[in-house]
Amino acid sequence: MFLDCEIPTIGAMTATLDGTPWIPVSTRAYHGSGISLQASDCRYKLRIDFGRFKGLGTYDVAAGDVRVYHECDGGTGLDCGLYQATATTDGFGKTTVTGSGSLTVTAYTPPTPGVLGSGAIEGTFSFTMLGPFTMLGVPGARVMANGRFGSRFYGW
Repeated sequence: MFLDCEIPTIGAMTATLDGTPWIPVSTRAYHGSGISLQASDCRYKLRIDFGRFKGLGTYDVAAGDVRVYHECDGGTGLDCGLYQATATTDGFGKTTVTGSGSLTVTAYTPPTPGVLGSGAIEGTFSFTMLGPFTMLGVPGARVMANGRFGSRFYGW
């Protein structure tokens, strides 16, 4: 889901992306069949999906607790492919982990069904996301560190 940078945000997020401050202009949390955090600075978007939300605590990529997707949101260039930190399990039970990192939920209030902007979630994160092959055939990596977020829920 691409975020429209002109829609008012109902949250805030900050992080460093490869050592440079990254401050999205649009941040939202979604609650439906699962919880998702989404943010965009109108060049890059970040989506963090919880595998199974358990409340306050730490969620690890390698354990499959959280999946991270980072890609262009309107920009162009060699770094505009999909970067991710995920753990997937095939039909034979073999787990493949791409990237690494974790997210810690420090505060959570469940949303009220049908009430836009109710409930809230906040916490911290750091991820190393592996990306598509470059023109040289070598996979790239992006490091998003020192992440902080806080948002009300956009949908139920």
